[in-house]
Amino acid sequence: MTLGVIASALFLLETGQMPFKDSAMAQAAETAPFRVAANRSEVNRYLQTLKTNTNQFQRAEAAKQLGILKDAYALDQLHLSLLSDISQQVRINAANAIARINKPTSVDKLMAAIVPNKGKADVQLAIIRAIGDMRQHSLHTVPKLVFFLKSPSPFVREATVEALWKIRPKDPRVVRVLNQLLAQEQEVVVKLTLAHVIADFKSPESVPVLIKVIKRTDENVDVKGLAQEALDKLAAMGITSAESAHVVSGGGGH
Repeated sequence: MTLGVIASALFLLETGQMPFKDSAMAQAAETAPFRVAANRSEVNRYLQTLKTNTNQFQRAEAAKQLGILKDAYALDQLHLSLLSDISQQVRINAANAIARINKPTSVDKLMAAIVPNKGKADVQLAIIRAIGDMRQHSLHTVPKLVFFLKSPSPFVREATVEALWKIRPKDPRVVRVLNQLLAQEQEVVVKLTLAHVIADFKSPESVPVLIKVIKRTDENVDVKGLAQEALDKLAAMGITSAESAHVVSGGGGH
Protein backbone atom coordinates (compact mmCIF):
# COMPACT_ATOMS: atom_id res chain seq x y z
CA MET A 1 0.00 0.00 0.00
CA THR A 2 1.68 3.22 -1.15
CA LEU A 3 1.72 6.50 0.73
CA GLY A 4 -0.34 8.00 -2.10
CA VAL A 5 -3.10 5.45 -1.62
CA ILE A 6 -3.02 5.97 2.14
CA ALA A 7 -3.25 9.75 1.70
CA SER A 8 -6.20 9.35 -0.66
CA ALA A 9 -7.95 7.09 1.82
CA LEU A 10 -7.43 9.57 4.64
CA PHE A 11 -8.90 12.37 2.52
CA LEU A 12 -11.95 10.30 1.59
CA LEU A 13 -12.54 9.33 5.21
CA GLU A 14 -12.27 12.90 6.43
CA THR A 15 -14.69 14.18 3.77
CA GLY A 16 -17.18 11.34 4.21
CA GLN A 17 -16.62 10.04 0.68
CA MET A 18 -15.34 6.59 1.63
CA PRO A 19 -18.24 4.22 0.84
CA PHE A 20 -16.92 1.19 2.71
CA LYS A 21 -15.00 2.00 5.82
CA ASP A 22 -13.89 -1.60 6.20
CA SER A 23 -12.18 -1.61 2.78
CA ALA A 24 -8.45 -2.21 2.46
CA MET A 25 -7.84 1.48 1.79
CA ALA A 26 -9.73 2.53 4.88
CA GLN A 27 -7.89 0.02 7.05
CA ALA A 28 -4.56 1.17 5.66
CA ALA A 29 -5.45 4.80 6.33
CA GLU A 30 -6.52 4.06 9.89
CA THR A 31 -3.42 2.06 10.74
CA ALA A 32 -0.88 4.25 8.89
CA PRO A 33 -0.20 6.66 11.81
CA PHE A 34 0.43 3.73 14.14
CA ARG A 35 2.84 2.12 11.69
CA VAL A 36 4.72 5.39 11.24
CA ALA A 37 4.98 5.73 15.02
CA ALA A 38 6.15 2.13 15.32
CA ASN A 39 8.81 2.70 12.66
CA ARG A 40 10.04 5.86 14.37
CA SER A 41 10.25 3.95 17.66
CA GLU A 42 12.35 1.32 15.90
CA VAL A 43 14.53 4.01 14.33
CA ASN A 44 15.13 5.58 17.73
CA ARG A 45 16.09 2.21 19.17
CA TYR A 46 18.68 1.64 16.44
CA LEU A 47 19.93 5.20 16.75
CA GLN A 48 20.51 4.68 20.45
CA THR A 49 22.47 1.51 19.68
CA LEU A 50 24.52 3.30 17.06
CA LYS A 51 25.31 6.17 19.43
CA THR A 52 26.06 4.35 22.67
CA ASN A 53 26.57 0.60 22.27
CA THR A 54 30.16 -0.47 22.93
CA ASN A 55 29.82 -3.57 20.73
CA GLN A 56 30.96 -2.64 17.23
CA PHE A 57 29.03 -5.49 15.62
CA GLN A 58 25.77 -4.30 17.15
CA ARG A 59 26.50 -0.74 16.02
CA ALA A 60 27.20 -2.02 12.51
CA GLU A 61 23.92 -3.93 12.51
CA ALA A 62 22.08 -0.85 13.76
CA ALA A 63 23.48 1.22 10.89
CA LYS A 64 22.42 -1.47 8.43
CA GLN A 65 18.89 -1.60 9.83
CA LEU A 66 18.56 2.18 9.67
CA GLY A 67 19.27 1.93 5.97
CA ILE A 68 16.57 -0.70 5.58
CA LEU A 69 14.07 1.50 7.41
CA LYS A 70 14.95 4.46 5.13
CA ASP A 71 13.93 7.13 7.61
CA ALA A 72 15.70 10.46 6.92
CA TYR A 73 15.45 11.17 10.65
CA ALA A 74 18.49 8.89 11.05
CA LEU A 75 20.73 10.77 8.63
CA ASP A 76 22.43 13.13 11.09
CA GLN A 77 23.71 10.28 13.22
CA LEU A 78 24.65 8.16 10.19
CA HIS A 79 26.77 11.00 8.80
CA LEU A 80 28.37 11.46 12.23
CA SER A 81 29.15 7.75 12.52
CA LEU A 82 30.66 7.79 9.03
CA LEU A 83 33.27 10.21 10.30
CA SER A 84 33.74 9.26 13.93
CA ASP A 85 33.04 5.59 14.65
CA ILE A 86 36.18 3.60 15.45
CA SER A 87 34.85 0.59 13.51
CA GLN A 88 35.36 0.59 9.75
CA GLN A 89 32.41 -1.77 9.33
CA VAL A 90 30.13 0.71 11.10
CA ARG A 91 31.35 3.44 8.76
CA ILE A 92 30.80 1.22 5.73
CA ASN A 93 27.28 0.34 6.85
CA ALA A 94 26.57 4.01 7.56
CA ALA A 95 27.57 4.95 4.00
CA ASN A 96 25.38 2.17 2.61
CA ALA A 97 22.47 3.30 4.77
CA ILE A 98 22.84 6.91 3.65
CA ALA A 99 22.66 5.77 0.03
CA ARG A 100 19.52 3.74 0.70
CA ILE A 101 17.82 6.72 2.36
CA ASN A 102 18.92 8.68 -0.72
CA LYS A 103 18.37 12.34 0.12
CA PRO A 104 19.98 15.09 -2.03
CA THR A 105 21.41 16.84 1.03
CA SER A 106 23.56 13.80 1.81
CA VAL A 107 25.66 13.88 -1.34
CA ASP A 108 27.95 16.77 -0.45
CA LYS A 109 28.40 15.34 3.04
CA LEU A 110 29.45 12.03 1.51
CA MET A 111 31.96 13.78 -0.74
CA ALA A 112 33.34 15.65 2.25
CA ALA A 113 33.76 12.35 4.14
CA ILE A 114 36.09 10.70 1.58
CA VAL A 115 39.32 12.50 2.51
CA PRO A 116 38.82 12.24 6.32
CA ASN A 117 38.60 8.48 5.78
CA LYS A 118 42.06 8.42 4.22
CA GLY A 119 43.82 5.19 5.15
CA LYS A 120 40.46 3.41 5.37
CA ALA A 121 40.20 2.23 1.76
CA ASP A 122 37.15 0.05 2.34
CA VAL A 123 35.27 3.00 3.84
CA GLN A 124 36.27 5.23 0.94
CA LEU A 125 35.03 2.54 -1.45
CA ALA A 126 31.67 2.45 0.33
CA ILE A 127 31.35 6.24 0.20
CA ILE A 128 32.21 6.47 -3.49
CA ARG A 129 29.82 3.65 -4.31
CA ALA A 130 27.11 5.40 -2.30
CA ILE A 131 27.63 8.56 -4.36
CA GLY A 132 27.31 6.49 -7.53
CA ASP A 133 24.18 4.79 -6.25
CA MET A 134 22.67 8.23 -5.58
CA ARG A 135 23.32 9.17 -9.20
CA GLN A 136 20.18 11.29 -9.62
CA HIS A 137 21.58 13.66 -6.99
CA SER A 138 25.31 13.31 -7.72
CA LEU A 139 26.00 15.00 -11.06
CA HIS A 140 27.50 18.10 -9.44
CA THR A 141 30.09 15.96 -7.61
CA VAL A 142 31.76 14.78 -10.83
CA PRO A 143 34.56 17.43 -10.93
CA LYS A 144 35.65 16.41 -7.44
CA LEU A 145 34.97 12.70 -7.95
CA VAL A 146 37.32 12.54 -10.95
CA PHE A 147 40.16 13.47 -8.60
CA PHE A 148 39.93 10.01 -7.00
CA LEU A 149 40.90 8.37 -10.29
CA LYS A 150 44.41 9.34 -9.15
CA SER A 151 44.13 7.51 -5.84
CA PRO A 152 47.08 5.22 -5.02
CA SER A 153 44.53 2.50 -4.26
CA PRO A 154 43.45 0.60 -7.40
CA PHE A 155 40.23 -0.32 -5.63
CA VAL A 156 39.38 3.34 -5.03
CA ARG A 157 40.17 4.07 -8.70
CA GLU A 158 37.95 1.17 -9.77
CA ALA A 159 35.07 2.30 -7.54
CA THR A 160 35.39 5.82 -8.93
CA VAL A 161 35.16 4.53 -12.49
CA GLU A 162 32.02 2.62 -11.59
CA ALA A 163 30.48 5.64 -9.84
CA LEU A 164 31.16 7.86 -12.85
CA TRP A 165 29.57 5.22 -15.07
CA LYS A 166 26.44 5.21 -12.90
CA ILE A 167 26.21 9.00 -12.89
CA ARG A 168 27.06 9.11 -16.62
CA PRO A 169 27.89 12.82 -17.03
CA LYS A 170 27.69 14.21 -20.56
CA ASP A 171 30.78 16.37 -20.10
CA PRO A 172 33.25 15.03 -22.73
CA ARG A 173 36.15 15.76 -20.41
CA VAL A 174 35.08 12.89 -18.17
CA VAL A 175 35.26 10.19 -20.83
CA ARG A 176 38.52 11.75 -22.01
CA VAL A 177 39.98 11.17 -18.56
CA LEU A 178 38.62 7.61 -18.52
CA ASN A 179 40.16 6.92 -21.94
CA GLN A 180 43.51 8.20 -20.68
CA LEU A 181 43.23 5.99 -17.62
CA LEU A 182 42.42 2.94 -19.74
CA ALA A 183 45.48 3.65 -21.90
CA GLN A 184 47.82 4.00 -18.93
CA GLU A 185 46.35 1.90 -16.10
CA GLN A 186 48.46 -1.03 -14.89
CA GLU A 187 46.08 -2.71 -12.44
CA VAL A 188 43.84 -5.39 -13.95
CA VAL A 189 40.93 -4.72 -11.58
CA VAL A 190 40.70 -1.13 -12.82
CA LYS A 191 41.16 -2.04 -16.49
CA LEU A 192 38.42 -4.67 -16.29
CA THR A 193 35.88 -2.13 -15.07
CA LEU A 194 37.03 0.52 -17.53
CA ALA A 195 36.77 -1.84 -20.49
CA HIS A 196 33.38 -3.02 -19.29
CA VAL A 197 31.79 0.45 -19.05
CA ILE A 198 33.66 2.67 -21.53
CA ALA A 199 31.35 2.03 -24.49
CA ASP A 200 28.38 3.38 -22.56
CA PHE A 201 29.93 6.86 -22.75
CA LYS A 202 29.56 6.64 -26.57
CA SER A 203 32.80 8.44 -27.33
CA PRO A 204 34.65 8.06 -30.66
CA GLU A 205 37.83 8.81 -28.71
CA SER A 206 37.48 5.44 -26.99
CA VAL A 207 37.94 3.52 -30.25
CA PRO A 208 41.71 3.94 -30.74
CA VAL A 209 42.33 3.31 -27.05
CA LEU A 210 40.38 0.05 -27.15
CA ILE A 211 42.23 -1.05 -30.28
CA LYS A 212 45.58 -0.50 -28.55
CA VAL A 213 44.39 -2.54 -25.57
CA ILE A 214 43.27 -5.39 -27.84
CA LYS A 215 46.57 -5.41 -29.73
CA ARG A 216 48.80 -5.52 -26.66
CA THR A 217 50.56 -8.87 -26.62
CA ASP A 218 51.04 -8.79 -22.85
CA GLU A 219 47.51 -7.65 -21.96
CA ASN A 220 45.30 -9.67 -19.63
CA VAL A 221 43.03 -11.90 -21.69
CA ASP A 222 39.88 -10.84 -19.84
CA VAL A 223 40.69 -7.16 -20.33
CA LYS A 224 41.22 -7.81 -24.05
CA GLY A 225 37.93 -9.67 -24.24
CA LEU A 226 36.01 -6.83 -22.61
CA ALA A 227 37.78 -4.29 -24.80
CA GLN A 228 36.69 -6.25 -27.87
CA GLU A 229 33.10 -6.32 -26.60
CA ALA A 230 33.25 -2.55 -26.03
CA LEU A 231 34.59 -2.00 -29.53
CA ASP A 232 31.81 -4.14 -30.99
CA LYS A 233 29.23 -2.25 -28.93
CA LEU A 234 30.51 1.08 -30.20
CA ALA A 235 30.47 -0.25 -33.77
CA ALA A 236 26.84 -1.29 -33.32
CA MET A 237 26.13 2.35 -32.42
CA GLY A 238 27.91 3.49 -35.57
CA ILE A 239 30.95 4.71 -33.64
CA THR A 240 33.99 3.37 -35.52
CA SER A 241 37.24 4.36 -37.18
CA ALA A 242 39.08 3.11 -40.24
CA GLU A 243 41.39 1.08 -38.02
CA SER A 244 38.57 -0.39 -35.98
CA ALA A 245 37.01 -1.95 -39.08
CA HIS A 246 39.80 -4.54 -38.98
CA VAL A 247 39.35 -5.25 -35.29
CA VAL A 248 35.58 -5.31 -34.78
CA SER A 249 34.17 -8.77 -34.00
CA GLY A 250 37.61 -10.22 -33.46
CA GLY A 251 38.87 -9.36 -36.91
CA GLY A 252 42.43 -8.76 -35.91
CA GLY A 253 43.24 -7.94 -32.32
CA HIS A 254 43.53 -11.26 -30.49
